[in-house]
Amino acid sequence: MRFGLLGVPALLDPAGLPHHLGSAKVRVLLVTLLLRANKVVPVHELKAALWGDEPPASAHASLHNHVTRLRRLLAEDDRLRAVAPGYVLRVAPGELDSDVFEECVARARTAYGRAEWAEVVTTARTGLGLWRGTPLDGVYGPDETRPALVQKLGEARLQLLQWRYDAELELGRHDGLAPELAALVAEFPLREAFHRQLMLAPCTARAGRPRRSACTGRCTAPWSGNWVSTRAPRSGRRTPRCCAGPSAPSARRCREPTTDSPTEPETFPPRHRVSSSGGGGRGTRCTAGGGADGRRPGHGGGARRV
Repeated sequence: MRFGLLGVPALLDPAGLPHHLGSAKVRVLLVTLLLRANKVVPVHELKAALWGDEPPASAHASLHNHVTRLRRLLAEDDRLRAVAPGYVLRVAPGELDSDVFEECVARARTAYGRAEWAEVVTTARTGLGLWRGTPLDGVYGPDETRPALVQKLGEARLQLLQWRYDAELELGRHDGLAPELAALVAEFPLREAFHRQLMLAPCTARAGRPRRSACTGRCTAPWSGNWVSTRAPRSGRRTPRCCAGPSAPSARRCREPTTDSPTEPETFPPRHRVSSSGGGGRGTRCTAGGGADGRRPGHGGGARRV
């Protein structure tokens, strides 16, 4: 026999499947006894849990009927016993899911401190697998005060999730983490650890994979460290050499100087003045790039006179 508080209170079979109790009063009675398992719960506390501060006149007889129904469900005579001044529910170690969960949290904390990441993942998955929903779901109304155990278990679950994702990232098991972390960030926006893990998950996923080019999106080769300009020099944009292959025919590869064939600067013939024998001592200046007679190419006339 196992008992479940991590969700709708229920009796769990050996496979972990819940068998709901049906009656709301029987459910509240079981929860009240489980919160103080192996301890005597006085009758007046059971009445207050079932009917509040003003129980009806028939509360004592009704309580006895609910106890009888619960005993039938437990199917064990010595499981629920009447001990003055109330009742005690016997629960063996490992039969209450909330106790097992807290044990998993303790083991995961120890393994996390020792950096035993595989043990952290295994223990965290075991503990988180016990959750079937919000603890004590369906027992308390929206305006009723829930036991401190509910908040304690909720905080322990978030801490266990944080340890598990840290361990998964340390082991490089990044597949499928981003959607889960995105959902946790949306549900718990004030938990900075989930934001950090969400930012690290894509980086871990790309570790060891070839980089993709931002310009074509088709590059699969690693970046070689050389750059090729794909636009005018003043644009300031550069593209990895791996992207300037067949997928980018317009890329202009940089010309690297070699010592075997140094580049000679292009020279032009110097200008010179050609003096004419014309009158008045005036000279005629022409550029040396013309024909043999000093004329410019493409001009039918003589030299320009200045």
